This record gives sequence, structure tokens and C-alpha cells, in this order.
Amino acid sequence: MPSFEAVVRPQLLVWARESIGLEPAEVAARLHTSDGRVRSWEAGESRPTVAQLRHLSEIYKRPLAAFYLPEPPRERILVHDFRAHRGEGAGGASPDLLLEMRLARRRSQVAFEVAHQLGSDVQSFALHADRKESIEGVAARMRTSLEFSIEEQRKLRSAARPLERWIKRVERLGALVFQASRVPLDEMRGFSISDTPIPVVVLNGKDAPRARAFTLLHELAHLTLHTEGVCDLREPRRLASADQRVEAFANAVAAATLIPRDSLLSQPSVSRAGPRSTWSDDELSRLADLYWVSREVVLRRLLALEKTSKAFYEERRKLFLHEYEQMRAKGHDFGPPFHQLVVRNNGPTFTRLILDGYRRNALTPIDVADYLGASLRHLPKIEDAVEAVGA
Repeated sequence: MPSFEAVVRPQLLVWARESIGLEPAEVAARLHTSDGRVRSWEAGESRPTVAQLRHLSEIYKRPLAAFYLPEPPRERILVHDFRAHRGEGAGGASPDLLLEMRLARRRSQVAFEVAHQLGSDVQSFALHADRKESIEGVAARMRTSLEFSIEEQRKLRSAARPLERWIKRVERLGALVFQASRVPLDEMRGFSISDTPIPVVVLNGKDAPRARAFTLLHELAHLTLHTEGVCDLREPRRLASADQRVEAFANAVAAATLIPRDSLLSQPSVSRAGPRSTWSDDELSRLADLYWVSREVVLRRLLALEKTSKAFYEERRKLFLHEYEQMRAKGHDFGPPFHQLVVRNNGPTFTRLILDGYRRNALTPIDVADYLGASLRHLPKIEDAVEAVGA
């Protein structure tokens, strides 16, 4: 079979590669060719074959048509990086993280366009905050806006239902919540984007459900501050930079939203405690289960309310992180079956919108498969899964 050259513009090859955060040598390794050949294509000295271009399309996660555009499109992918320890690659983001950012922006645009096509109103995100406000005040207003009472929260006991409930309430505020499957936890716990048609929060689906609930509210705090970015939620020892102060504020707001001050202080064991109090695992676990949060979040609130010491908090937090790393090393899987994974990763609002567009003939089967990342044979179970989440 003859090999036909692909007549593509070199600058489009450079754009596609850089947009996924890969170096020419990494691309060459995946194509089983030389670094020099990839650089030659990008310099316009030679051209890839059609078959090689198809492989490049798969590597860069771009449709073939993108390589035949007259010029590289102007698109913003990266968001601000709040992480204390940045990884390798473009802007400190791996190809997988860059792809999740691109998908998040695309889903937001698709949701906005499909909603208008169906004649549906797109709710504006109207929750705003200022770092000059008190932590407790912002948290109380956030919980009021979410319409999630502490009584309702404490009635939820199953492993996933509370997280689903928090996500539903955040989406009611006019944001979209997605979850990522391919990004390692040590690179990203969550990120938020506010400069899209509909604001977006992305959680790492590899994380435990209680940890994702905290990340969700942390990212919601970022949206209220208009400080979108990639977060790892590590608590810095010193708030030496503006980024660290923003992260500390978002952490504190998330914890205060999950565990309201008055509710925690009403617990007898907490009311009796003082600034030097220590806490057993049983005591911390009981409080964590009461609010469906992690023991670390409980400790964070106890420290903020002067019911334990900084030294005790740091000591126990290191132990919790060690336990969590051991759990992950043993291959503990927090992921659901495929049809539930589709709803989880795309978010209930986006999934429901795409299914509605398909039922009303506004979207084709190809559109649905493209937007949800699932074939039509999975639709019945996807529909059941999104209905189980509820509106």
C-alpha cells in the first residue's frame, strides 16, 4: 500500500503538540519514530503520512479536521496553578491534566449552546465573596445558598449519597461539576474555571468521596472569589505568598461550610475541650461520621475553633496522610461501574442536558457519543444512573 503525505501546516502540528504538553521526543517514542523526524514535520522540512497524522490525532486528542485549519485556533486551556509543588510539562501540568482542562472548557461551551438550542434558561452563578470577609460569614452564606441544612447533612449516611447531594446543590447555583479519572491524585485534587460560559469545578475521581466533598467546596470558594485554578489542598506551613493565602482561605471556608461552628461547639466533647486538647481516633471518627467528613477536616475545624493545638493537628494529619497513601497503594478503588462513571465524570446536569438534547432531536447519536464519551448501547443504563441521582 502506498504511503500518502498529509498536506498539513507545520504550525498546526506544533500547536496540537504544545496544547497537550508533550515534547517532540515523547511524541516520537509513541510513534516509534525519531525525534528528528517529528521536528522535521514541525519545521516544514517534511510531512507525516496520512497514517502518521491519524496517530498524531489520537496522541493529541484532536480531530483530524483540526490539522487542516488555516491557522492554529486561539484557545485558552491552562488555568492558574495554586499548587505548591508543580509537576513537569507545559505550565506544570501533565498531558492528562491539560486534557481535563480542555474537556472542562469544551463541556461548558457545549452545555451553554445546547441549553440555548433547547430554549432552556442558563442560570447565572451569583455567589460572590471577598477575602476580607470572615471565614465563618462566607461559609454560612455559602451553606444558605446551597440550601443544605446541617440536619439534612447529618441524615445522610451512605458512602456516595452525601457527595451526590453536595454536587447537586452546587450545580443548582449555576456551576457544572465534572470528575476526572486519568489524573494522578498527587498531581491534582481539583480545579475550577470561572471564565467559561458556565463556571466549572472538576474533582479527581480517584479520591475518596469525603475528600471530594471537601475539594468541591474548596473549589466553590474559588469560584466565589473569582480565583480559578488548579489546587492540591496542601496546607502550607507559612502563608508566604498570595496564592498560599488564597488556598488557606478556600480550605478554611470549605471546612467551615461542611462543619458549621455552632453545630460543632454544641457537641459536649467539643464544648469541654480547650486549646491544648488532644483527641483519640474514636472521638475524631465519631465527629467525622456525624458530618460525613474526613478526620482531617474535623481536626482542621477543632484547630480553627481553638479546641486543639497546632502541634497535635500536624502530628495527626501526617498519620492520616500515611494511612491514606497505604490505602491507595493497596489498590483501593473509589470508582463506580462504567455507566455510573459516565454520569460521574460528565456531571448529572451536563449528562441530563445531553440526553434531553438527544431525545428532542437536537443532537445526533454521534454528538451524544462524542460529548459523553460512551456508545449508544450504554444509554439505557446511563439514563437509569442519572435518574437515580435525581434532579
